[in-house]
Amino acid sequence: MRKLWEPESRQVSLYGQDPEKLFSPSDSSKKEGVDSRAFAKEIANAKISGLVSGSMISYGNYLSVTAELNVFPGAKKVASVTEVGALSDIRQIAKNIAFALLPKIANSMPVELEFNIFPEAAAENATLTIDSVVYRPVPKKVSLGSGFHSISVDAEGFARETFLYDFSGQSKFLVEVNFREESKGEIKLALSRFVPGTMFFDGKFAGESSASDFVKVPLKVNGNTVFGYFEGTVKDKDAEGGERSETMFMMIPSNLMADGAELEMNLRVLDVSKNIDKRRRMLYVSYSALLLSLPIMFYCYGKFSSYQNGYSLGYGNVLRDDVERYRNLSFVGIGLVSACGAWMLGELVAYLIAVDKILPSKAKKIKSKTLRKMEVERELEEQRALEEMAASQLDEEAEILQEDSDFEIEAD
Repeated sequence: MRKLWEPESRQVSLYGQDPEKLFSPSDSSKKEGVDSRAFAKEIANAKISGLVSGSMISYGNYLSVTAELNVFPGAKKVASVTEVGALSDIRQIAKNIAFALLPKIANSMPVELEFNIFPEAAAENATLTIDSVVYRPVPKKVSLGSGFHSISVDAEGFARETFLYDFSGQSKFLVEVNFREESKGEIKLALSRFVPGTMFFDGKFAGESSASDFVKVPLKVNGNTVFGYFEGTVKDKDAEGGERSETMFMMIPSNLMADGAELEMNLRVLDVSKNIDKRRRMLYVSYSALLLSLPIMFYCYGKFSSYQNGYSLGYGNVLRDDVERYRNLSFVGIGLVSACGAWMLGELVAYLIAVDKILPSKAKKIKSKTLRKMEVERELEEQRALEEMAASQLDEEAEILQEDSDFEIEAD
């Protein structure tokens, strides 16, 4: 038990092995900031892995002190502390800042990452990104502060590998990256309810929506969920031209990511926030109507119960007509409460559906009904095209006849 409760000690090397010696960057790197390359270079030359910097602002007899801890390489901010107090309590302010920073310093001890990338074709042209710091080519070993780090590895012709891991508890870690060859494919996407607009996937233009044809979405099919968005127009009396653009988000689930897959999406373009506010107001109105109908039902049913009991006990001042009248009124009250309750439940369901519209619309396997609808629309388009072609030919023939008749008149 004595060994179990012994405090853990770690050796922290101070700059210049002197607790009173401070690191002073050059004026040029100081102006560029902690995130600049010049500042990072001076930090590396000074062999500093963690830098505590800060500022002090005085307000009369009070002082505001802000201290930040940045870990290098990468200039990652792992802690920021602000303490405010009187100038006479400056020692206590320093102690509070030290107590806040010490756990972060202890948890940010350097760890060494060793990378093995397979296959060799991917390792030759791979690019490593750790916490927004790019390494190319990928080094065999990288030293970082312990804790969570975001790692991304890219290689041309292979699918990107990205993960987040807590590198703590030991001083060395072996990271193996097994690349998968990038499988490019094309997905055919249709709208079960046609809405004019434009589709974007992976931030790239995919195509205009069509009622008779698929939008061919060129995607890297690697079994990963793909998100996109649809830009359509909605009617708005307050907007110029009576219409305004609206964006709806879409999603293709990973289980449907296959080359040549034919999918459909039930998409409705609307102002989601405005629709939610509308449904919320209607829910409040229905709930208020339910609360107002309850006293009417209680009163009518209470009067009916009282008159029924009095009539059954033989009270002379209670008439049968009164019992029947309040019985009918109690039925009306119960019906009113039931109707208001059903109205409120319906508005609650409508409100939940409106809130659910915030989530991206999911693509599904296309149904035969949608395919038939697209075929009918395609036939109608072909028919309209033929009619327009025939009409244009008739117009051309009429113009030729008119020119011939004009020529004959001039000849006469």
